[in-house]
Amino acid sequence: MEAHPCFAQIRPQLEGASEALQELVFQVYIDLLLAKQWRQVSVHRTGYSDHPIVLTGKGRNSRAQADQGDHLVVPVFASTQWSIDSTTKLLQHLETCQLGPVAKNSMILGIHAPDSTVVYYEIHNDLVPPPMG
Repeated sequence: MEAHPCFAQIRPQLEGASEALQELVFQVYIDLLLAKQWRQVSVHRTGYSDHPIVLTGKGRNSRAQADQGDHLVVPVFASTQWSIDSTTKLLQHLETCQLGPVAKNSMILGIHAPDSTVVYYEIHNDLVPPPMG
C-alpha cells in the first residue's frame, strides 16, 4: 500500500489512523479513482469515532446535478453492523463537518469485502422516488 504512488496523495489525512482503517480508506480511494474514474477525490477527517474518515468526489456518470455538490463516500468493512439509528446519527454528524460542497441528506457506503471487492450503496435521509424514464 505505502509503495503505491497514490498513497502519497492521501498519507497526511491518514496519519494517526489504525493500519486497518488506512487500508480500508486506501482501497476505497483507489477503487473510486481508478476503477470508477471519479474526479477530485478527497479524504476528510470527520471527528466521528465510528467513521473518522470519509471521501468526497465527483462521479464519472454522476446523477447528481452540479449544484448539489460532490458525493460523500463512507468507507466501511463488509462486517460493519448498521442500523437506522446509527445511519441517522452519522448523517446528522456529517452535516456539521466542513467537507466542502457535498450533496445534502445522502451518503454512499463504500463497502470493502475481504477479497478487496468494493461495492457501493447510496443511502438517503428521507424517501427518494426511483428515477422515471
